[in-house]
Amino acid sequence: MNNIKNGVNTILIALCAVFTFASCDYNNPDEPSMPDYSPDIKRTHSITELKKLYKTGGTVIKDAVIIKGKVSTDDIEGNFYKSLSIQDETGGIEIKLAGSNLGRLYPQGSTVVVYCKGLVLGQYGNQINLGYKAAEERYENAFIPEFQIPQTLKLMGLGKVSPRILTIDQLDKKYANTLVTIPEVQFVKSELGQTYADAANKEANKAINRTLIDKAGKTVIVRTSSYARFAGKRLPGGSGSITALLSYFGNTAQLYIVYEKDVELNEPRF
Repeated sequence: MNNIKNGVNTILIALCAVFTFASCDYNNPDEPSMPDYSPDIKRTHSITELKKLYKTGGTVIKDAVIIKGKVSTDDIEGNFYKSLSIQDETGGIEIKLAGSNLGRLYPQGSTVVVYCKGLVLGQYGNQINLGYKAAEERYENAFIPEFQIPQTLKLMGLGKVSPRILTIDQLDKKYANTLVTIPEVQFVKSELGQTYADAANKEANKAINRTLIDKAGKTVIVRTSSYARFAGKRLPGGSGSITALLSYFGNTAQLYIVYEKDVELNEPRF
């Protein structure tokens, strides 16, 4: 009888140990391991070549197309949502992703390859983007599901992305979805004292346009989400340079700030 009781106790102790270990493992998961970089993966298409596959109504990519580029955006400061842009020497493209904290997975400047087979090229505001098959016909594509992101985007390595230095007059659609630096600009006088966006009324005003001007009188829009961390901060009153993602809505150029620190308007106004 004692042997049976001792056997039961042994089993119970073993089970408790198993559950305790499992509980500890669940509540304190291991730190994620470093990714297995594969820098030798070759692209089949440049970003510009990929975009040329687009046809009105949306285009499903049926072949084993691979693009490669550097990440130009970061969602950490809230000015990008479910969106990541990459660029190569030929241009840039927005990738629509149903995920958050994308900047932690794919930091700005990191090199990624994108497996495009099964994805869908769509268009919004006359700008081609890459996404997933849409459930509703009125949309050309949708966000790539979160579970599919690790299989679609592979991190090749960390690094930096170099912005292209352009004047406002040199902005062009061929540079869309790439990082640019525009020197010698300032916010127009009529907007001084205002904030980047409308942090107090996010639902009513999801994004706000402000205007930069250069010494020649050329202007460009700076568009900021009211959900951005810096949305409620006042526009800097000086002149200088700005580094941001260049985008287009129709024929209108728009700048999207990635990091507030990239707005370096610290010099006297001109």
